[in-house]
Amino acid sequence: MIDEYITYIAAVKNLSSRTIDSYREDLKLFVSFCDSENIPILEVQPETILHYVAWLSDKHYSSASINRMLSSIKGFYRYCLRFGKIAVNPANDIESVSCKRKLPNFLFETEINELQANIENTASFTGARNNALLVVLFSTGCRVSEIANMKLEDITFEKHTISVTGKGSKERKVFLSSHAENALKEYLTFRQALPGISTQYVFVNRLGKPLTRRGIAYILDMLQQKSNIKKHVTPHMLRHSFATKLVSNGADIRSVQAMLGHENLSTTQIYTHVDLERLRSVYREAHPHSIRKNENLEEHT
Repeated sequence: MIDEYITYIAAVKNLSSRTIDSYREDLKLFVSFCDSENIPILEVQPETILHYVAWLSDKHYSSASINRMLSSIKGFYRYCLRFGKIAVNPANDIESVSCKRKLPNFLFETEINELQANIENTASFTGARNNALLVVLFSTGCRVSEIANMKLEDITFEKHTISVTGKGSKERKVFLSSHAENALKEYLTFRQALPGISTQYVFVNRLGKPLTRRGIAYILDMLQQKSNIKKHVTPHMLRHSFATKLVSNGADIRSVQAMLGHENLSTTQIYTHVDLERLRSVYREAHPHSIRKNENLEEHT
């Protein structure tokens, strides 16, 4: 049943292979739970799913992980109902677990500049590539998968844009700053000189093989270790930094949504909270009448 469903969504929903694998693993875990309760998968009742949620909570799964698993289960039973395998969808009225969204970590521009300053020899293939990788991530706000899958034909220097394919195979245009464009052009000069390179992927290693998501993350991790930055720098943190910078400089939230490729506006709105926290932090540190200092004053009155 799971294999049938996975084959179905892979064919009609244009989901990434990573998402497909997550659905499969989520459903296997649910089936294992049902087996332990001696409940056939097509005879599950709403109570079974609620017990499963409680079991996941006892196993210390995060609210976000539980909600993702619930989404997999709901999709599976919608499929079963549609194709006549069940008469009633047991997951239809199951609500998601409430969870407090954490504010995303981001880098200040000074921290990004520090990372860039720690790139050794930008007049070499590796240095030019790492420099281009860093500034293109920050300039475009792309997901790491979008950077890894970026091809030469996607770049239009005349229009200062790159075409990227995001989640759900949705295409959008992202913009190159002049700084990022210059860094990318310099890197492409070194890339073109690699012997026997045949791939069309933009970011490659010394052997001309495409960089993987893990490889990109490793490069940023190495740059962070060479710097004085205490944060764990990830590709997604640069995406958060891109969005936070736009919001703090007055960009309207729907424009930011379009540039990030978010399907729902609610996903983008988290950056308005990030900017508020950033401003509060700056105020507390810099203003002589800050809240923290007022609190100290109140203790003595």
